[in-house]
Amino acid sequence: MGKKTREERAELPPARAGILSFWDEEAPGYRVDPDHVIYACFLIAAVLAILHVMAYA
Repeated sequence: MGKKTREERAELPPARAGILSFWDEEAPGYRVDPDHVIYACFLIAAVLAILHVMAYA
């Protein structure tokens, strides 16, 4: 067995009390920016509010 390089000896950080992070993994499929999700939620809420007001007008 030869000497291990620094990368091979590096230990993984603890999982923070059982909560795992997968931010650096690349998954197949669509990539959605978190900002776009928030904007879509506000847009849907606005459309629903307008429809609610129109239903009682």
